[in-house]
Amino acid sequence: MGGHAPIIGAEVYVFQAGQTGYASAPTNEMASGQQGTDPTLGKYVLTTAPSGAFLITGDYTCTAGHPVYVAAVGGTPSPTASLVNITSAAGATTGGVFRITFSTTTPPAVGSTVSFATGAFTAAAYTFLNGTTQTVSANTATSFSIVSTTHVTGSATGVALTGGLPNPAIVNIAVLGDCPTSGNFSTAVNGALTFVDIDEVSTTAAAYALNAFGSGFHAIGAPATNLAGIERAAANAGQLFNVNLNNVAGAGIALATTNYVGGANGIVPQTTLNTLGNILAACVDSANTATTKSDECTTLFATATNTGDTTGTKPTDISSAAFNIAAFPAGTGSQHGTFTDTLYALQGASATPFQPDLSAAPNDFGVAITYDNSLNTHVGSAESVAVDGNGQIWTTAQTDTSITLWSALGTVVNSNSDGYIYGYVSVDPSNNAWTGSAAASTGIEKFNNAGAKTNTFGNGLQSAYTVITNQSANNATSIDAYFFAGATAQDGYWFTPNGDTGNGLLNGAGPAGPFNVAGNFIAHGAIDSTGDLYLTSESDQQITRVNPSTGGFLGLGNGFAVVRNFPITTPTVTGATFQPQPEFPAIDSADNAWIPLQTIYSPIGSPTPEPGLYKVSTTGAATTYFSGTGTSTGTKIFTGANFYQAFGAAVDGNGNIWVTNRFNGSLGGSAAAPGANTIIELTRAGVAVSPSTNYTYGGILNDPLNLAIDPSGNIWVTNYGGSKVVEIIGAAAPVVTPLSTSANNGTLGQLP
Repeated sequence: MGGHAPIIGAEVYVFQAGQTGYASAPTNEMASGQQGTDPTLGKYVLTTAPSGAFLITGDYTCTAGHPVYVAAVGGTPSPTASLVNITSAAGATTGGVFRITFSTTTPPAVGSTVSFATGAFTAAAYTFLNGTTQTVSANTATSFSIVSTTHVTGSATGVALTGGLPNPAIVNIAVLGDCPTSGNFSTAVNGALTFVDIDEVSTTAAAYALNAFGSGFHAIGAPATNLAGIERAAANAGQLFNVNLNNVAGAGIALATTNYVGGANGIVPQTTLNTLGNILAACVDSANTATTKSDECTTLFATATNTGDTTGTKPTDISSAAFNIAAFPAGTGSQHGTFTDTLYALQGASATPFQPDLSAAPNDFGVAITYDNSLNTHVGSAESVAVDGNGQIWTTAQTDTSITLWSALGTVVNSNSDGYIYGYVSVDPSNNAWTGSAAASTGIEKFNNAGAKTNTFGNGLQSAYTVITNQSANNATSIDAYFFAGATAQDGYWFTPNGDTGNGLLNGAGPAGPFNVAGNFIAHGAIDSTGDLYLTSESDQQITRVNPSTGGFLGLGNGFAVVRNFPITTPTVTGATFQPQPEFPAIDSADNAWIPLQTIYSPIGSPTPEPGLYKVSTTGAATTYFSGTGTSTGTKIFTGANFYQAFGAAVDGNGNIWVTNRFNGSLGGSAAAPGANTIIELTRAGVAVSPSTNYTYGGILNDPLNLAIDPSGNIWVTNYGGSKVVEIIGAAAPVVTPLSTSANNGTLGQLP
């Protein structure tokens, strides 16, 4: 389908995603029954007029386990027509010229013909209509007329509008899923796809889900090192759009909730996806030909470039435009202020084909699934998040006193609650999850990759809130775990607990110190590729880099050696005082630490001070402070973003830095302040990819705290005050997971 109407004469291909690199060329899997061969794309089948139907069952083969999608290329949209009335023309009387007026769902394409079935008019009239078929001239309206040479009578039945010139911009795609190990997609064990609905919304769903792996229908693929990532990404397309709906409620539009067996637990941004479908449909439905470009397609392609700016390369088909919008959902550069308005206006004033849709242009066209507490029981005050090597997600939630393992598709695998307020979760290279507790006396707990608790260590330790895991530098078969505990002065602990089922520390490791940051609470930490730890202290506004191997192992000697302390200096604001707190760090490919500064506002309602983001170099020779709008001064660089209670950071596979901006009312400020409840995307040079208003994803973020990126390019965000987990679909470049593995093998901030 193309917007309002079927597409006639499209070439329908069955492709399997490439396996030789990101955005590599797919493989044409058509084996038999094809009706033609394109010199570049290979074999295809043709849609049939006038319904747009096609049949591919048994006509394809594919490699088991790898994503398959269908692409419908070219063709002509065929809007339906109905007779409105028959009136005299130019004052003619009976026996003179009469005008026959029709209405259509969309403007008819150049060269379309209108035909009348037998009985639509009196038999004598056909002579004066030059037969039963009339060619329609170029038309931009949804009403047109043809003129007879004598009086005619008839009814509104039997009218069909067909034909027209092909629109080369039409390329709609639909993801079928991973290739079955036997049979085909229509067999019961493989999903029983008896019907495939392809339209502009299915194209949008595919583009967002596969954004990290493609640039259009002709370039979707992954390297051998991340085939699992693209397979999970393809499955995510089915969470947004159900291709297997035929003439039932909800067919052809985006889902309202996630689609999986057992019941939905995620809220899908249906209106955003439908609106994007409408934007693409404006080009599809237009009189765009190989020689004459329509205004709608021209505007779409000039706006949705491969950089999000007008200086980028323009796409030539709607699938590539959809991928570009997914990559830059608010545009970039000169388009930051006009991108969404320009695209939104393409829908026009007439009835949009895909509803419900947005009632106004959004801040950005970002797409995110919401797993909130109305559909999930383990997201109350959601706090920490980490991704394991299988693309599964670990979260902790304070009011639920739970730690939960989610599948890559957002379904709960297992959840544990011992009544503890779990702290930050860290996944080791063997895909075990570790977490401590903010409570007075609980210790460390370890969970396997199925979500089951296997060990408890260090009972009696106080406030073991921050845990960092890594492959042991001293024992290739062991895992090192670092954690920091103590109600007042926090000591650092280091142990290798493999095989220990008791409550104590293996080998009696004990305190590996003394180690503390000015005797104050260590809030967060991260490990770099050298094995050094970056630690932050909220209460004394300090960042410390330590080396755990200097001076001893397992509690012998000093245990942790301070490499450097980084005091924080921030600008002052007249009429207000504020306290910057360094929060959750992220490490890039050069082992620089990116550390958000959350700000406590005092008094509430005072002028908004300027928090930001610290970049700490590996040498410790200098720090760079990134802030909001303005002019660069010294080591302070203005990014073009709006920082506000910045808290969590993550670095994606292209080296871009993602930062959460929460709103916590107890810290002062206002939920309506610029930047509150948003996410920022920066290049490694500190330039904002996100607009000055940051990304809002339709306003679904509510106190976003921490974030983690998976191997499919999805960003998982805990929303503490909002009690939900948000999955931003395909927004980032994939990363190697868990982070302990990427730190160990030197792939932090790099593509898998």
